Amino acid sequence: MTNDQTKKLVKAMAKKFYPDYNGRKFRIEIKSVYYMSDYWDSGSRCYCTAVNLTTGEGVPTPSKATNPYNGIAHASFEIPQGVGILERCISCGKEAGITLYIAPPKAINDNSIKALEA
Repeated sequence: MTNDQTKKLVKAMAKKFYPDYNGRKFRIEIKSVYYMSDYWDSGSRCYCTAVNLTTGEGVPTPSKATNPYNGIAHASFEIPQGVGILERCISCGKEAGITLYIAPPKAINDNSIKALEA
């Protein structure tokens, strides 16, 4: 996948799941395990959504996981094949960008892009 395709895919996901995001930072990172911390801590927060890379459907973080006093808020888990974790980070009150985390060796293809554009 080229840099332009990567940017197009993550931008399409951002537009769908974080429509109020108007930044320019988009990237994909290959990662086996994702550590969830979807709550405010010292002016920073990372929102996350699990996205089916085939259908383009997403599931946001459960509300229980957004409370730092619940154990699930600090969970780490294996990223399943065919699923991406779309993360929007705000660091010290400023937008830090959107990252799509996918497990190796999942290849993202044109069908993933088409599903998100639909």
